[in-house]
Amino acid sequence: MSDEPSSPTLEQAASPEERDLGDFIDDVIARTLRHRESDQGQLRSRHGEWLSSRQPFEEEFRRLADSLAAETRGRAGAGDPPATVTGPSLPAHGQPSRFLAAFLEERARGPRLVPSGLPQLDRRLGGGFDRGLHLIAGPPAAGKSALLQAIAWEAVLSGRPVVYYSLRGGGRGVWERLVSTLSRVVDDHPTLALADLRARDIDANRLPSLTLIDRCLQRFVLPFLTLLDAAPAGAGGLDGFLCDMRTRLRRLEERQAVTPLLLVDDLQRLTALAGETDPHEVATRLGETLRRISAPGLVTTTSAGAPVSGTETHLALTPGSTAPDGMLSRISLRVHTNRRTGWLGTLPLVFDRGSGIFASVEPD
Repeated sequence: MSDEPSSPTLEQAASPEERDLGDFIDDVIARTLRHRESDQGQLRSRHGEWLSSRQPFEEEFRRLADSLAAETRGRAGAGDPPATVTGPSLPAHGQPSRFLAAFLEERARGPRLVPSGLPQLDRRLGGGFDRGLHLIAGPPAAGKSALLQAIAWEAVLSGRPVVYYSLRGGGRGVWERLVSTLSRVVDDHPTLALADLRARDIDANRLPSLTLIDRCLQRFVLPFLTLLDAAPAGAGGLDGFLCDMRTRLRRLEERQAVTPLLLVDDLQRLTALAGETDPHEVATRLGETLRRISAPGLVTTTSAGAPVSGTETHLALTPGSTAPDGMLSRISLRVHTNRRTGWLGTLPLVFDRGSGIFASVEPD
């Protein structure tokens, strides 16, 4: 027999405090397991109750499905008229709930994002401009208004209504740009240069083309485009403008079942017309209103300061070299703020000043 002392068990080796802690942990584990078994038992019991009550519901559901299928085929069920579903659990036959009505209405609005027309930019923005305020900044002659009008063109072509406050060039200026753009992409007609339109220098042999393009715009573009030369006069400053904007957007959405796009050119003129002194404050309130009504809006600004708080996207245009004929220009588009995807960087663009068409230098 060995004289070596036997090794103590773990329980013997543990101090009283450690043994108390171990007992406590064991007790907590045991209680947890008992509660889990109790909860599982209650769930099984509840499942049984659901299973036992499912049969009458299934019968009502089948009758309703047969009735709706018969209506879809344009005839009643074979021999018997459609059953009338009654009871507090199901709505009256043929009447959707308010939740389904809202779902169908939102579904009919189509895609929420507004593309810019520049695939490289849209890809980095996650598909386009979402609800809220998006700024297009840059010095004079950088192409801000042209980019705004190009985005309007893309929106209209997709069937999205646009409310356009053209505070800088007026509604006729937007029309001239649209005419010039359309004339550049219609091969059967001579080009109507933007400079000639602005100078009213259109000779007689080009008037039929101008008339035809105007008719095309009236039929396919202008019904979707609300052009406004100024903010509403005497309507209470910035509050009046925001009220006018909300009313117009809401009416268009109700009439066409598509979320409209707001465009404002430019922020400094809006600030002056609204009787305000701080463009930053005007932009902040405008962004808050757009988010509240779930509408996207783009605004041009000559300010090169810090991005407005709450701005979803802040784009800055910087003009570069221009071709000898003055038509094609290189422009850098810098993304300063991008709350949707977070991508920040610069995209090189080429801009045709004759038509207002932008293209990306970077291959798609």
